[in-house]
Amino acid sequence: MVTRGSSVTDSVTNTIIRSTINLCVSAGQMESWGNGGAGLDKSMEESEEYRLLEAYCDRRRQQRFRIMHEGLQDHARFSGKPMRHGQPIIQIGMGMVGNTSGVPGSTLPVHRITAHLVQIADSALLHEDDDLESDGTDDDVVKELVELLKKHGDELDEKIKKDKTLQQKIQKSLSYGLFEKVTTAILESLVAPRGGCAPAAVPCYKQQIAWACEVTHRLSAVDCIPRRRALVFGTQYIQQHLSAWVQQQGGWDSAFEDVD
Repeated sequence: MVTRGSSVTDSVTNTIIRSTINLCVSAGQMESWGNGGAGLDKSMEESEEYRLLEAYCDRRRQQRFRIMHEGLQDHARFSGKPMRHGQPIIQIGMGMVGNTSGVPGSTLPVHRITAHLVQIADSALLHEDDDLESDGTDDDVVKELVELLKKHGDELDEKIKKDKTLQQKIQKSLSYGLFEKVTTAILESLVAPRGGCAPAAVPCYKQQIAWACEVTHRLSAVDCIPRRRALVFGTQYIQQHLSAWVQQQGGWDSAFEDVD
């Protein structure tokens, strides 16, 4: 006989397991869809910006797996039953994440810099009610994506999956121009650190770089957006808008030597 309490617990546990499986499958799909970026500049994949973005996305994905795993453990303790299938799922997922310990042939401290970027992104605040100016045919898609990015974060993929019309718009409009508009809108909505954002303000640039990475991560986790394409777009954006400041500081290592 199954009691109502155990039935509810099993239902919640199964929901977490399904979510974890979906995340693992999505990660595999994103990797297998790498050819979706065919024709993009492969030299970007060898740049420091691309490597940092890839490591940043991996770190964020690891965080989600860890949270899901902890959720499975909590429900297992609550129900008094052993965790079914949870640990193998997490092992599979973590295997997909890849190694972020460093880049072969590079002295770039990837772990330290991405840890700083995650910390900065988590502490930054966004204005939620900014109005976007209309200046092109992709405006509706840009507005919808910006709103979803601000309000739903890691749930972005689930929200887009429920909106088939938006999925089709994204697939039809996906380009660097669209990515640039979305990312710029997010960066412009950042609440400036205390003291404002003068041209030489270090915290402002660090926030912008961190959130350029965060936007790239969130979009790369959407099923209808090929991961490699999102990473290349993110790399291009950082190189065009933010890398000059990094170089003025003496490179990535020096620019993120300390956390503000």
